[in-house]
Amino acid sequence: MKNAQVNNIPKPLYIPLEWMTIEVRFPGDLRIEQWRAKLQHNHEVKKRYPKLFVPRPNPGDPIQLIPIRFADEAGRNALAVAINSIALTKMDYAGWQSTKEEFLIYWQKLVEELQIEQLNRVGVRFFNRFSSSMWETLAEEPSQPYIWPVYDEKCGFHEARSQLIYNKVTLTVAIQLNRNERNLVIDYDAAEEGASPEDLEDKLDHLHEVIEAHFLSLLKEEFAMKLKPEQGGNKV
Repeated sequence: MKNAQVNNIPKPLYIPLEWMTIEVRFPGDLRIEQWRAKLQHNHEVKKRYPKLFVPRPNPGDPIQLIPIRFADEAGRNALAVAINSIALTKMDYAGWQSTKEEFLIYWQKLVEELQIEQLNRVGVRFFNRFSSSMWETLAEEPSQPYIWPVYDEKCGFHEARSQLIYNKVTLTVAIQLNRNERNLVIDYDAAEEGASPEDLEDKLDHLHEVIEAHFLSLLKEEFAMKLKPEQGGNKV
């Protein structure tokens, strides 16, 4: 799921990631309003995410719970902050480690300001779209049942959502197949409810590992091996 060439394999072959997000939710704190103003003028944030997007809520929606977004010039990557959450979204994905480390920089600034002692939810999401030649990278006999309709020639359109539980981790998988357009969307959302701020990095790594394992199981072995770091590839 890395937005770059892997072992000289052209990007269109098997790089289906459209965007990914790391999000942490915590008890609401109105001091966020002051911290967001300070964050906007932080040198690194202003340099990386100079655009400010203020949401327009629907009638009845609490505006405090809707994130304000700091985005880059192209609007492809953004840092979003509400009174009870912080999230980093990347369409230009440079890999898990660097993305996680960037998120943790902003998170640490927030913790230092608000002394957050409880996490309500930790989530990692990867939105993938297989199309054109990327379709050919899918395994012929995938182990994950949510992908099986792809191999039913009579199935022109399929849309489903399922939840898989791993200890405390909930993995939600949403799939949409349009065979006529040779288009397959697989949306992974791994989350854990309740955690200590001290365990955040380990929790994020674990959520990513759960998604990564499912993603790699969908691919033909020769492509999956190139994405595994222990095989000399690049970690997704």
